[in-house]
Amino acid sequence: MLPTHRICCKSNFKLHCFVCDGTINRGDEISQVLESGGMEMRRVPYSGSRWVHNTCFPIDGTMYYLELIAHMQKMKPNMSYKNVVKLVESAPNVILEA
Repeated sequence: MLPTHRICCKSNFKLHCFVCDGTINRGDEISQVLESGGMEMRRVPYSGSRWVHNTCFPIDGTMYYLELIAHMQKMKPNMSYKNVVKLVESAPNVILEA
């Protein structure tokens, strides 16, 4: 299980979401993009990683995206991984990076 502050948290700052090209406002739920380039520190996870809206999934994926897939696999153990991914990505409020 991943630490919850890496999966989903509320934004304390006004940021830009590169997936939907929209504004992340203070209080919006966000998730950290799975990308390298930053250094892992004691309190701040991967300082160089970007943040996106919880329902915006970039090509690299996010911590929240991985958590959703893991949760769906537990709920539907007979479903293949590929079909679980399709199910998560086809949710009505999800925005995928083109």
